[in-house]
Amino acid sequence: GSAPSQPLLTLSQAGKRPITGSANTDLGWEAHHRVSADIVLGWEVPHTCHLAVLRIIPRATSSAPNIIIILTCKKTSMPMEGEITFSDVRSSKEIVTYIRRADLSLQRMGYTEHSLAHVTKVATVAGNLIHDLGYDAHIEDLARIAGFMHDIGNVVNRIDHAQSGAIMSFRILDKMGMPCEDIAKVIAAIGNHDETTAWPVNEVAAALILADKSDVRRTRVRGNSDCREIHYRVNYAVTHNNTHYDDERKTFILDLTVDTGISSVMEYFEIFMSRMKLCVKAAEYLGVQFRLVINGTQLC
Repeated sequence: GSAPSQPLLTLSQAGKRPITGSANTDLGWEAHHRVSADIVLGWEVPHTCHLAVLRIIPRATSSAPNIIIILTCKKTSMPMEGEITFSDVRSSKEIVTYIRRADLSLQRMGYTEHSLAHVTKVATVAGNLIHDLGYDAHIEDLARIAGFMHDIGNVVNRIDHAQSGAIMSFRILDKMGMPCEDIAKVIAAIGNHDETTAWPVNEVAAALILADKSDVRRTRVRGNSDCREIHYRVNYAVTHNNTHYDDERKTFILDLTVDTGISSVMEYFEIFMSRMKLCVKAAEYLGVQFRLVINGTQLC
């Protein structure tokens, strides 16, 4: 017999759009297979579905219509595993939103700037260091991704933000299609970047630690900040920050110019000693040295 004008079955669920076909519909499936049917019943499923399911219901009799039910991914342009780059991450609206909201929370709590300016600088320094040390472009990209996403956990809470950020990053990067080996390296770096629990567990983590802990500068102090508070005062006193890798001496150098009329060098060490010791450890993991220079004098 001929196919009915209306499908025999539809699925009505919030957020899912039914797809229906008529007699002798020619339907493309995953851009690889084409099938012909008397009746096509199907619906799109959320784009997080990675596999399409095709079910063919055999004819009950020779005169019965051939019915095909198909579930197909709503988003056919999802990146294949292995194609996630720093450019993808930097342009992700979801990631950028979390970074901005996290910085807003920290601003209200009285912390220095942790905005896109900070994470972009950290991503740049970490990626450049990995490049200068001779690692391949893929590891360099992972270092930039970890640098860009490392403070995302502050959107949850400042306490344990490294761990919550690692969990958030796992979900986001997995959803984007990043291979598990790359995800493991990135989230290990993010989860081990805060000085209270940090450890250079891999080359990406070591580069992230050096890039993050060396980002001290006047522009991280917010306009309405109280410079009587030591963290604000020390950052505000840093008028110039030159972070670079000296290949000849195999040394990562943090070269600061500090206005000692605003904050003394001793105050810098009072709040940043644990960070500098961590930088030494991270540099050792990478097989290089760490040097801190303040006002032209090498201090460590």
